[in-house]
Amino acid sequence: MIVKKANTYREKSADSKKCIESQKMQAVSTQKSVTQKLDIPEWRPPEMPIPEMNQSLSDIRVIVSGLPRSGTSMIMQMLKSGGLPLLTDNDRPADHHNPRGYFEYSPTRNLARDNRFLDQESGKGIKIIAQLLPYLNPDLDYRVIFILRHFDEIIASQATMLADDNKKGARLSSDDLKIGYQAQLKQIHDTISVMKKLSVLYVNYNDCVNQPENAARKINAFLGGSLNEPEMVRVVSKDLYRQRVK
Repeated sequence: MIVKKANTYREKSADSKKCIESQKMQAVSTQKSVTQKLDIPEWRPPEMPIPEMNQSLSDIRVIVSGLPRSGTSMIMQMLKSGGLPLLTDNDRPADHHNPRGYFEYSPTRNLARDNRFLDQESGKGIKIIAQLLPYLNPDLDYRVIFILRHFDEIIASQATMLADDNKKGARLSSDDLKIGYQAQLKQIHDTISVMKKLSVLYVNYNDCVNQPENAARKINAFLGGSLNEPEMVRVVSKDLYRQRVK
């Protein structure tokens, strides 16, 4: 009887040690997952056919969109130089972050509550932040130029702007921001891809800066081919490409 109890005790003791060792290994694994830098891939849109333009450019709304600091202002400059009228105001003037201007229109900030201003604004280019695209009126016609940029460059550019303006951003790590951006981009794509009157062209910022001729050609074709491509190319400046992934 005593031997059986001793054996039982040893078995329980061994099981307890195994459990403790297992918990230690789990703790170490968890700690590593927190402290090690995550390899988070960039979000890539699925291949999508781009329908031909069956309407005049004056009958649609050209939306330039993307995450903050992704290069939307550069695309707006290209459209303006190419001959497309823009819907902007002077609510946010140019500064050293965007020396050529932000090309914003303040009513877009309230798009989630009121999108009626777009009803009469066809034939113009307008910049709308990516997170507000789901609030577009689905009954209107749109061509969306959505610019993608490396997450590290976006985060670095945002951090530089906040630091220069003595502001604090969200208390999130770069990895957390990347995961959040990736989820947002997928959700936005899934939402707008089912809008029957909306077509989207994804443009890579880095490719646009390095090969502006190709970007201008794609954008012009997407919008029906009436823009001035050489003028679009002329305004693309590598000097303003200040946050680069090495």
